[in-house]
Amino acid sequence: MKDTRLNWLFFVVLAAGIAARLFVSTLGHNYDMDSWQVAMQTPVTGNVYPDTFRYPYAPGWFFVLHALYFLAGHDPVNFRFAVAAFLTLVDAGTFFILWRKFGKLAGCWFFLNPISIVLTGYHRNFDNLAIFVALLAAFLIKDEFEKPVSRQTVLGLAVLGFSLVLKHIFFIFPFWLAVKQRGIAQKLIVILIPSPSFS
Repeated sequence: MKDTRLNWLFFVVLAAGIAARLFVSTLGHNYDMDSWQVAMQTPVTGNVYPDTFRYPYAPGWFFVLHALYFLAGHDPVNFRFAVAAFLTLVDAGTFFILWRKFGKLAGCWFFLNPISIVLTGYHRNFDNLAIFVALLAAFLIKDEFEKPVSRQTVLGLAVLGFSLVLKHIFFIFPFWLAVKQRGIAQKLIVILIPSPSFS
């Protein structure tokens, strides 16, 4: 019975958090969303950086935006909704991880937090995507620092590199992981695998 109640609570919170974000997305948008639309004037095969000063971010998000722009039929209104809906799904993924790993209070606090709702629904801030990917990387890497670097750790470092390609929020993280490793070879591996992201 207890598990059933928790399952119902999970889905109620999930539905409420998604509905709140999508509702807020109908109230307007800010400078960031306008910048995403400006960036879409550059073809996916082009170089957005000399075309506009309004995209000073890592390249990963540019390709995600183009995928969403394509799915939206290149329509500005549909594109705004598509970005909000995609980032809402990212938040839902983070909510699921927090619920499973840290408890229902942590998950609810994140997913029903008004700041999180506004950042995703109105601002269309994509920091949550980089954070979500880095969170997945951290679970893959774990904390077995005294052991040789395993295949799972290598995979986690590659996922961390993808997070950095999206946004350089965790650019210090590989160096922090390297400090905790034993041996020069392991330290170099931990730094070098995500390093292409810094270019």
